[in-house]
Amino acid sequence: MHTLVTVMDRRLFAKQLSVLSLASCASPYMPHDAHSLKSSRLSSDQPLAIAMWDFSWLLRRYPGGGFEEWEKALDDLIVRGYNALRIDCFPQFIAKNDAGDRADIYTLPKRGNHRVLWGNEKTVEIQPLPELMKFLKLCKERNLAIVLSSWFQGHGTNRNKSFSGVQGLVRAWDETLQQIEDNSLFDDIVYVDLLNEYPLWHGYTWLSDELQHIKNVDQVPFDFLNDRQEKRYNPEQITFYNQFINNVIRILKTKWPKIKFTVSLTNTLNTPWQDFDANSCEVLDIHQWMIYNKDFSKQSKYFDTIHTYKPKTNFAVAQKAMMDYWISHKKEMTDWLKNSMKERKMLADSLAIPLGCTEGWGSVMWMEHKDLNWDFVKQSGLLAAHLGNEIGYSFNCSSNFTHPHFSTLWEDVDWHQEVTKVIRKL
Repeated sequence: MHTLVTVMDRRLFAKQLSVLSLASCASPYMPHDAHSLKSSRLSSDQPLAIAMWDFSWLLRRYPGGGFEEWEKALDDLIVRGYNALRIDCFPQFIAKNDAGDRADIYTLPKRGNHRVLWGNEKTVEIQPLPELMKFLKLCKERNLAIVLSSWFQGHGTNRNKSFSGVQGLVRAWDETLQQIEDNSLFDDIVYVDLLNEYPLWHGYTWLSDELQHIKNVDQVPFDFLNDRQEKRYNPEQITFYNQFINNVIRILKTKWPKIKFTVSLTNTLNTPWQDFDANSCEVLDIHQWMIYNKDFSKQSKYFDTIHTYKPKTNFAVAQKAMMDYWISHKKEMTDWLKNSMKERKMLADSLAIPLGCTEGWGSVMWMEHKDLNWDFVKQSGLLAAHLGNEIGYSFNCSSNFTHPHFSTLWEDVDWHQEVTKVIRKL
């Protein structure tokens, strides 16, 4: 049973957050001027073609994982036309936690017996700090622009639960950025995404727990289709998560003035990205997929079938339903996507910051399966590349499946090159 939080409790909680942020500003985060970043590469005149390798680049280094040989994977990425990469840099494993502890090596268990689209399917041992430095050096040698991100997951450990408050997230990132600077690897960082798809799809559990503390008794559950036409978060929660991340950005910006900070967002229906206060952000990265078109998802039953990726799903029937709707409603869906992308551009222009997308454009979930093909992912990716150029995106992805372990799509070099040429205006 959940306890009802009074208005006075909420005001006190917000006040405590504000006091914490002010105290943090008085802490030892003094400005650095040593950075020579390539954030100028964020230009709508020469957009970046970016691939999202999340945490898989480190967790799938076993045979058959796709990232056994980093040099080959990166060279193959460049052959396909990508000149930028967004990766999880594991700040929760690199920095000291609230207790002042960190380890050099972590063992991450396999994630059960279910299908894993991203991350490790086997138990792995990682050394996040030296491995991150090695990987960034390989990227530097290839002149790849880098977006540092964090999903802040525990990956089978409780590591993500050992950081708390504004100060915890600030410390995680500050210590990680310091390590990168100490290794002279800042040159190719174009921006830092502090938490993936804020405030939903990340593992910073302290924030999620605090949002639960100030929820309504009849809190609306997360709903992809939002049939109830209600928001996931109440006004107090929205204020809280906006104050939290803006405080984090302001504190980090004090020490790292030349780094562009943001949090990536997603195109959800009852947690609308429009509720996010982006005034402290210096880049707008809003992930978007065709399946967030409500009519399309309802008619194709995507969220009941493909999105669950359960073994007993009749994928052939599910894919046919999606393709039938896509083919017969392509103009309406194209107009919907174009208009929603323009809406994002209006916000970016009002803030005078670059706009892009590092995860999109067809389906959130897809996989290698005998009854599935990649036609919808390919067609929507190429469409979004053209629309991104027309609207003025400074960086864009072809899909969120640009990993070697999605082998069928990865091996279609011609498609990758076609899309990246469009994105980069070559």
